[in-house]
Amino acid sequence: PQPDGSERNEPVFDLDAKDSQPVRDGLQQLDEVVVTLFDRGVPAATLTSKQAFVELGRDLSGKPSVREDKEIDLREAVFETLPGSRAAGLRLELERALVLVREEYIQLRTPNETDPVLLVLDGKSSGSLRGQGLQARIPRDRRGAMQRADIDVLHEPVLEANGLAVRARGRMHYAEDMATGAAQITVDDDVFADFTRAGGLQLRGIESFGANSSAAVQGKATVHGDQLTGWLQRSQVRNESGGNQSDLGWQLVQLRGGPATVDAPGMHLATPNLTLQPGMSGEPFVITASGGQSRLEQVLSPEQV
Repeated sequence: PQPDGSERNEPVFDLDAKDSQPVRDGLQQLDEVVVTLFDRGVPAATLTSKQAFVELGRDLSGKPSVREDKEIDLREAVFETLPGSRAAGLRLELERALVLVREEYIQLRTPNETDPVLLVLDGKSSGSLRGQGLQARIPRDRRGAMQRADIDVLHEPVLEANGLAVRARGRMHYAEDMATGAAQITVDDDVFADFTRAGGLQLRGIESFGANSSAAVQGKATVHGDQLTGWLQRSQVRNESGGNQSDLGWQLVQLRGGPATVDAPGMHLATPNLTLQPGMSGEPFVITASGGQSRLEQVLSPEQV
């Protein structure tokens, strides 16, 4: 709809295939498929597949057309956002995907909860997410009421990004407001997080533990709990060529457990709740223990005893 009350047509998606053949009445097999998805008439993402199966119907003029109420079955699928789009730098690889393209959103899912999933975030801060089983809904119309992207990895998620590696047995849910770039990630059930950037973790006012401070700062820190919640923010930053690129950075991480624990060089901490805040200039994550009784133990290496 236009401000003057008129209407104009915009492309929703464009599907090309090198070859096709009928499987049965109404079902078509397509080979070497490339789907271009548009946002307000501008290409925003591509979806490629070695093979696709689509249900065909008839439009008002009687011509064959893809049925909008049926999922497209893709084999060896790759979903990738394009530079300049709202979620630029996102790449999703699936051995098999069921895709539903609607006017306001794209819905992707794996047929089985154990199907492998790979999600790659590229930019100034890159990262990857692996796991089993996927459910995702991504908005594609800036004017639509729906502006939140939701991505669920159903089992065994492993996230590696920005000096933080997270693994768990349960579900990982990622939600991002496409208008503001604010994002939240939640991981459930037996969560382990390893911090490696700039030595991992430190307590406020204490730079190291034990007599050998250099050894204490260089090691990895591991936290363990029942549920991890992290907040991130997407922003536009300058790249090496002078252009803009999307960057997704950590703002805050909270871990809950019964208790949550931290094992770092020189210390062991047990507490109901952990809050982790990254340093603004690349220094280690700083942790705060809260929610009840906490216990901090100094752990000496054999050389320090």
